[in-house]
Amino acid sequence: MRGPAAVLAVFFLASAVQAAPPVDTLVRSIDGARLAAGVSVEAAEYRSGSLALVFASGSLSPILVDGEPAGVYFLGDGTFNYRSADPLELATFATNIVNASKYKPKDGGIGGTVKAAAIWDPGAVAALAAGKPWPEGEVDASTQSAFDKLRRRFAADEFVPVVHRVAQGLSNPEAGFVAAQLRTGKHDVVYMYDTIREFDEMFMVMRKVREPTPALEGIRYPRTLSRQPIGRERLEPRPRRFVMTDVDLTLVNPAGRTANLEVRQTIHAVAPLRIVDLSLWNRRIGPDRYPYKMNSVTLDGEKRLPYSHRDNDVIVELPRTLQPGESIDIHFSVSGDLLYRPGGDNFWWLPIAEWLPISERMDEQAFTYHAVVKVAKPFTPFSNGTIVRRWQEEKLDCAEFRMDKPIQFPVVLAGKYKTYTHEHVGVTVHVSSYAFNKPAAMKKIANNVHSLLGFYRKFLGDYPFEELHVIEINAYGFGIAPPGIIFLTREAFESVLTARGWTSGLNRRFAHEVAHTWWGHVAKMSSDEEQWLSESTAEYFSAFAMGQLWRKREFDEAMTEWKRQSRDVGRLGSIYLANRLSGEGAFWTRTDLLYAKGPLVLHALRQELGDQKFFTLMKSYLTNYDFKHVETRNFIGMAGWVADRDLAPWFERYVLGTEWPE
Repeated sequence: MRGPAAVLAVFFLASAVQAAPPVDTLVRSIDGARLAAGVSVEAAEYRSGSLALVFASGSLSPILVDGEPAGVYFLGDGTFNYRSADPLELATFATNIVNASKYKPKDGGIGGTVKAAAIWDPGAVAALAAGKPWPEGEVDASTQSAFDKLRRRFAADEFVPVVHRVAQGLSNPEAGFVAAQLRTGKHDVVYMYDTIREFDEMFMVMRKVREPTPALEGIRYPRTLSRQPIGRERLEPRPRRFVMTDVDLTLVNPAGRTANLEVRQTIHAVAPLRIVDLSLWNRRIGPDRYPYKMNSVTLDGEKRLPYSHRDNDVIVELPRTLQPGESIDIHFSVSGDLLYRPGGDNFWWLPIAEWLPISERMDEQAFTYHAVVKVAKPFTPFSNGTIVRRWQEEKLDCAEFRMDKPIQFPVVLAGKYKTYTHEHVGVTVHVSSYAFNKPAAMKKIANNVHSLLGFYRKFLGDYPFEELHVIEINAYGFGIAPPGIIFLTREAFESVLTARGWTSGLNRRFAHEVAHTWWGHVAKMSSDEEQWLSESTAEYFSAFAMGQLWRKREFDEAMTEWKRQSRDVGRLGSIYLANRLSGEGAFWTRTDLLYAKGPLVLHALRQELGDQKFFTLMKSYLTNYDFKHVETRNFIGMAGWVADRDLAPWFERYVLGTEWPE
């Protein structure tokens, strides 16, 4: 391999000094990638992180983007092997292999045959030369056709923006990014060694929706079997590139389903930053597919920036590399006919999702928020924050909202609503019922809110916002709590239920959503792994509140329910990695871990510490991480400080591991 490797090294050195093309041009060039003439291989090997590929026989061809090597394409007979080196992931990995793939776990890993592979790694061109110089010229037509067919298979998938990540990797080759698209004996596989965005290594199988709706029919989506950290321990935070520190938007719904958004975002660089990547729908999936289009990306509303928008993902190239500590304002113009009404009801909403350009990583979201929302009458608009004003403009109902504390998860909703407002102890509660005025129910809900805020104040601190909106959703069985808002379904507004005051189950759910003010917004989620510090804590405090505010047996019944609900999770996964479960039953196992085993473990911690130290820990943690991103490692450290002993082994067994406390 010395000959071709040396030749290619000179080629890479010459290529490195060339300026990279604008990111939108680069994406189009990746779409049009061609193969160069290849070589025959026997028993060639390729390794990246925990992935090992052996190409027993077949051909290897360099992948060229604008004539420069971007990776290699294999066609023939080979094998793959993938193992997880992270001991905290082993139970989750084994469960995912069984529930999300057709493979079986073997010796702590997974393996099988490979028929074709596109490996996006410029270094692989030299590494896989198989001791022969690459021939000159183009590849044969049949191999190029097979490569194009493989790429079309993956291009039709949703939710995996491989092309954008490849573009970022080619723009920053020293980062060592690798992506591989494999056609194996049982699945199509996407592998990423992501040193660009997530700083995680991921192994995913592509599966179709099992019971497709018309909007999802035929779509494949990724089931992640393994996701392990690169260059750090599991509990250590990922390197951050930037933080979104301010969002200012104007949303106009002139009629029907149309939404026109003008968004200004402030991006603060934490590391050198040239390409900003954000999540944004290309289409909204509902009863149908509703298109959503990026119209422009500019600086100061004037200078246009190169960008690409696809696969629910946006990458934007800045005019220069932003240095750590610098900030920049980016303006986005987006539009689409996506404001469908669920079931034809008289409301629409943009929920906790990528309806505006937003960082995919929660630890890169901590922004003040200002929104002007104008909707077609007779709908009334709602969003996060204090209501600055409401007014009318011809056929539009308008409102302005402001949130001065850093938040995540913005939402917008509009519909036919009646609102009851009640202020107490400096907090204004707005309760809005759908379609019909329900004064008795709304008044009772407002009173219950103030009772919960008063109770939580003693244990968690003051309510941190000026206003709280409780809004009815015309459905049944759930609650959602973005910052400063609680969405509750119809049963909470039924007068028969609310007339009795607290109602078992329903009001514990309500108390859970109120508790998210502290566990979720004051103490912010920094990643999916940290969700137990949002969900398990909110669930525990909701049962505790009901047991204190209403009747003791509410807490005892919650304990019984948690034990019943979590009895089957066994060693399927840990509380900490509940969101890393994939495949059949993953939703319910995750639910049982976060909402049942999690609260039980917190109760065991309370018994371990005693009430005084336990509640001191919980309130002190919120005080120290006031509107900051939380991490389990810091919670473990503070618990040990309060207990005056090392509690890391306790958490390793019951939160990070799959064991159960007494």
